[in-house]
Amino acid sequence: YKFKEIQLILKLMVKLAKVNDFEEIADMSSDLHQWDSVMTDYFPAGSDETIQGDPAIWSAPIGFKAAATRFSKATLTITVAAVAGDKASMMKAIKTTAASCKAYHIVYRLK
Repeated sequence: YKFKEIQLILKLMVKLAKVNDFEEIADMSSDLHQWDSVMTDYFPAGSDETIQGDPAIWSAPIGFKAAATRFSKATLTITVAAVAGDKASMMKAIKTTAASCKAYHIVYRLK
């Protein structure tokens, strides 16, 4: 996934929630859950000369990995709620996931 795609997927999840398509949301969130392990691979050590990103990605890699982990945990919460058919919890988890993306961008997006 790319960062913009995640935003579109989260918006689509909200639309799918309106028609109670929990199965599709569970599948999508399960796929997003895998992003944690992939996201940090986009910014390997020493790539700060060739990849655009805030220097904090490379100077504070533990924080960067923690941000990816927060995103991953939030997406897992979406999956659990969707599988349970718990719309209220699922919507809350979608908002939490979106907030984790925003928090990531505040710190790690190139300004």
